Amino acid sequence: MSMLCLHARGQSVSTLKKGIAQAEAEIKKSNELLKSNKSKQKTSLSNLTLVASNIKNRKSIIESLDKQITLIKREISGNNKNIDSLSSRLDKLKKEYAAIVVTAYKEYKTGSYLTFLFAAKDFNDMTRRAAYLKRHMEIRRQKGEEIVSTRSRIEDATARLHGQQKELSSTMTARSEEIENLSAEEKQYKQEIDKLRKEEKNLSATIAKNRNTIASLQKEIRKIIEEQARKNKQSGVDLSKLTGSFSAAKGKLPYPVSGGVITEHFGIHPHPLQPSLKVDNKGITFSSKEGTTVKSVFEGDVSKVFFFQGMGTTVMIRHGNYISVYSNLSKATVKTGAKVKAGTAIGVVGATNGGYTVHFELWKETTPINPEPWFAK
Repeated sequence: MSMLCLHARGQSVSTLKKGIAQAEAEIKKSNELLKSNKSKQKTSLSNLTLVASNIKNRKSIIESLDKQITLIKREISGNNKNIDSLSSRLDKLKKEYAAIVVTAYKEYKTGSYLTFLFAAKDFNDMTRRAAYLKRHMEIRRQKGEEIVSTRSRIEDATARLHGQQKELSSTMTARSEEIENLSAEEKQYKQEIDKLRKEEKNLSATIAKNRNTIASLQKEIRKIIEEQARKNKQSGVDLSKLTGSFSAAKGKLPYPVSGGVITEHFGIHPHPLQPSLKVDNKGITFSSKEGTTVKSVFEGDVSKVFFFQGMGTTVMIRHGNYISVYSNLSKATVKTGAKVKAGTAIGVVGATNGGYTVHFELWKETTPINPEPWFAK
């Protein structure tokens, strides 16, 4: 197997393992939040969302493990072919070397080396014959070294094969364990949602009401942004410097809540609790523990702090042409016009559906954009 293939495979497995580690970390945080929430009440929409998040992450882990197994099996197959090829080469080299040794022994016993050398017609001919004999001995030496080198390569490939087989066995065991975990979580989800449906007669109506509340909030946010943009244009405010700094921070932003888990994602997708209901989410929702501090993801100016029925307190922070929005806060700890740094405390997560969440949105002026690629992994 070429070094290029090994490098590419290494990169792929490394990427898969990073994804698995991230998913496992999310599951761990979700379980901590579930434990915290369940100490307060048995069943809630928030808990169901956390379990749904676990199921999604678990499926992601299994998919990554399947890809790892495919890559390892492919490498084992290639390594076996490499060992077979090297073994064939070694057999051929041994035969060639044996033939050279036999010829050399016969010539030594009969003295044909000297006979061949002194049968030269003149000095130049003797020089050519001496060079020929030297090349003959050099070929013998090279064959010997090639045999040693080939043996070493076979030993290395065999050791690598044993490592690959061990890794394959370990990965397949991990996959089996993850499937068991997934089965248990899917069972837990079904039990929890059955309980919730009994307790809350119209689950669909509750979910739809929550989505409508967020949609109304987004209309209000757009209205505020448009008004601010108009004022900035009139006053000639230069936003380019902070816009550039914020753009450069893509993929590096911290979560607005420590220990938070993304339980609702951006874009159009089935609601995690009601697959028949499509939602168009303009932001993401972080689930967190009670009393968790919400922090600014980047430096900027607090452009608006307001209360919205059903979504608690909202804080909007302008970063040049970008605006980060933090909703469902139980209270805000900053005021309109305040300057903040990355990590500045701006409020506290609010209660929602039996848990504690913050709804986060990112806008580029009047266009909402997916915040997830902006956060550090």
